[in-house]
Amino acid sequence: MASVAAMAHRSEIGTRAARGFNPAVHVPAEAVKPFRGPVYVGQTFNLPATVICQSDRGAISVLAALASEQMSLRRHVETIVKPWLSANCGWVFQDRRLLLGSVEEMETDADFDFAQTLQASLGGSWDPASHPWESRRDSMLDVFGKVQGYTMKPALQIDRTNARLLVEALSGRWSYEQDRRDKRTVWHYVANAFSPCIDRIDNGAPPPGEPFSAYLGTLRRAATCLEKLRCAAGREAKYSGRNGGLNLPALKSRRKWLATRT
Repeated sequence: MASVAAMAHRSEIGTRAARGFNPAVHVPAEAVKPFRGPVYVGQTFNLPATVICQSDRGAISVLAALASEQMSLRRHVETIVKPWLSANCGWVFQDRRLLLGSVEEMETDADFDFAQTLQASLGGSWDPASHPWESRRDSMLDVFGKVQGYTMKPALQIDRTNARLLVEALSGRWSYEQDRRDKRTVWHYVANAFSPCIDRIDNGAPPPGEPFSAYLGTLRRAATCLEKLRCAAGREAKYSGRNGGLNLPALKSRRKWLATRT
């Protein structure tokens, strides 16, 4: 028989479940299958956690949630993320434009080094999240209530096996409330990796064949950061240029703006 303490702990986890998330609705019994198209990758740095998603006509499929508590970012990417992508979404290595990565806010030199590690290992296009945590949290919670167009099926579908860590996080192992976020758990990092994924999906995917550097989503993010820079510094700021798929000038400009806020 379960102890009173264990029962109370399970009850607390249940009350901390992300608002609107329902495993019976959002976690199908069958596997969530990838399709040939853009693949979104959300990544955290402190504890390497990766969430891999796709989006199609309003539907969001979470293919995998991967985390490594005892690995460096480079080893996590090279031994876990890259092999998983090769086995399940190999087209992103045939056409690197089909990989769209997003990371949390960039604040330290180490963060910039980590972003370069991602770019060198996986290729694709990598950008910082366009919005702060509170906005990303709201967007993530909104996804739980969305449906797919005329089918009225839930927009969010999470693979129960490959994305088990995200299912556990949203079921209550992690709390979305700012004052209850436990930064010591793997579920915290998995949920944080999911939030920039949703953030980038909200910005849209480029039509096939269009260079990512010229795509509207990138320009919109650049315009948003530029406006923040103008307000913070009180002067004109330029926000352009790319280094491969990694927008280093953009990241550095964002970092300078963040420094003025602390």
